Amino acid sequence: MSNNEKNINFKKFNANRFTVYKPISPIPLPSTKVTFELQTKRDRAVYEVLTTEETYVFNLNRVNQMKLLLEKETCKKSTFITMEQVKTLFKNHDQLLQLNLTFLETLKERLQNFNEETLLGDLFLKWFPFFRIYIDYVISYEGSMKTILDSLSTNKDFNNWEQEVQLEFKLNLQSFLIQPIQRIPRYQLLVNEILKHTDPEHKDYSDLQQSLEMIKKVATDVNTAIIDAKQTIILVDLNKKLSNVDLIKPHRKYVCEGVLMKKSKKKDHARLFYLFSDLLIIASKDISNYTVHNTIQLEDLNVEEIEDTKTLKNAFTIQTPAKSFIVYASQPQEKQLWFVAIKETLQEYIKQKESSPNKTIGGEIKQLAPVNIQDKDALECNICHQPFTMMRRRHHCRKCGACICGECSKHKTVLKGRQIEGEVRVCNNCFIEIKDEEEQEQLQNIQKKNKSKNKNRLKKKSSKSHNSLRRKKSNRKIKSTNKKGLLKKTSSNVSFNSRKFKK
Repeated sequence: MSNNEKNINFKKFNANRFTVYKPISPIPLPSTKVTFELQTKRDRAVYEVLTTEETYVFNLNRVNQMKLLLEKETCKKSTFITMEQVKTLFKNHDQLLQLNLTFLETLKERLQNFNEETLLGDLFLKWFPFFRIYIDYVISYEGSMKTILDSLSTNKDFNNWEQEVQLEFKLNLQSFLIQPIQRIPRYQLLVNEILKHTDPEHKDYSDLQQSLEMIKKVATDVNTAIIDAKQTIILVDLNKKLSNVDLIKPHRKYVCEGVLMKKSKKKDHARLFYLFSDLLIIASKDISNYTVHNTIQLEDLNVEEIEDTKTLKNAFTIQTPAKSFIVYASQPQEKQLWFVAIKETLQEYIKQKESSPNKTIGGEIKQLAPVNIQDKDALECNICHQPFTMMRRRHHCRKCGACICGECSKHKTVLKGRQIEGEVRVCNNCFIEIKDEEEQEQLQNIQKKNKSKNKNRLKKKSSKSHNSLRRKKSNRKIKSTNKKGLLKKTSSNVSFNSRKFKK
């Protein structure tokens, strides 16, 4: 490390004079001077592009100096940071600094003799595509960089170091590191301001329009990268908490999470709900452990709103083929947010499934499970109306959800279209309905078989009659050809005899 790198200091930057600072730095910065009068709104907009770019590059260079200082700290015996952490914190930073240094120098050269005819659109069109490297920086910042900064924030030695640096640089490390993320949207605003104050007849107008669209696309891609990076962090974090569920899927997106009360047979439970683009997870948390109670695929999910009553408010039903239940929120707004979030996510999921050439929603028609009547609300059997006692215990019909006694639920059967394996308890009424449906289905199957048999018989008959007709036709042809042959023979004999007779 050179002496210049060790003794880091900056001369004050005077934006009003429109001259770039001259720092003692390992990276030389542009020193071209630019002067022009700020007569119009367009002049001021162009001036703002230049001054903000100078300030931005100035701060990028300050970050470079912080990096050098932190590298010095790693050489100490008792250090609060490792060299690997330093490399992660300043990943892609050198590329950004070099890019914006060159862009600033080019911009200053173009504006040396600024006037009304000076063009900027072509310059932006040339440079804006290179700003896509900010996407890599954003991904790194939202991931590993934030993790390191969060861990360092609890370290006393780091906090002491940062306070000393902040006295010199006016801002802390995190404030400097977030500036590249804020810069791309700022370019969009600046170009838009220049375009707004440029006459449509101006030579630069068309290029400025194109450059604005270009930087908008870069800004959109940067925002998408931020969202995707945050999504990945959330999924990884939840994957650690909910250890028995594999949440890391390329297509999966995190939507929201929160606490809702879930009504069960015995009593209500507070549950953690995690909504994803294709999945709803219901879990609970002890002191440190998470337990997953339900994992529901969105293609099996339906939600129905419930009107408020005296005993139940802010509730809605979550229905699936395996199990259905009632949940409720503490506030009406919270209930509405959850209900709308699930509905919209479900609609988007179905839309994507239908548009995908490799995925379809369909197959066996699924029947949604009923919501079981809660034990405390059922004082008597829903069928025989006998009161429940210690001897007459409560049971639930898995088909209709009724709370019944043992005498009224003697049967078990398989429920078609439901995600339940094996036979389950049903009430006597539902059992009769199921058997009637099975008999009806058997009759329909027999009728279908008979119809198909009759069709086959008709086909055979028609084919036989067709074959017999073909045989008859062929026999007729044979007879006709035989007759023709005999006629020829007789005619030849007659002619021969006639010749003999003449002689």
